[in-house]
Amino acid sequence: MFSRRFVQVGILIYMAIAIVLPAQAATFNNTSLKGSYSFLTSLWTASVSTNQFGMLGVMTFDGAGDVTGSYTSVSWDTVQTGTFSGTYTVSSNGIGAITSQPG
Repeated sequence: MFSRRFVQVGILIYMAIAIVLPAQAATFNNTSLKGSYSFLTSLWTASVSTNQFGMLGVMTFDGAGDVTGSYTSVSWDTVQTGTFSGTYTVSSNGIGAITSQPG
C-alpha cells in the first residue's frame, strides 16, 4: 500500500512541475536549415490544353544563407535538367524564403 501511494504522489508532483514550468519557445535562423533536401512539384489537370508539368530535384542549404540545387523537369514530353543557386532567409518563427536563379 505504501509503495502504490508513493508512486501516485510522485506522478502528481512530476505532472505539477511539468505544468508549472514554462515551455521554451523555439527560435529559428539561417543556421536552422542546413543539409540537402529533395523536392517535388507538379501541375496535373484534366484539361488537355493545359501544360502538364513536373519537377524533381535536390536543394542544399549551407546554414549561412546560401542554397544550391539541381533539378529535372518534364513539360509537354520535354525533359530538362539544370542547376540553380541563390539565397535563403529563415525568420525567428521558422518561416523562410528562397530567392534563386538558374545556375
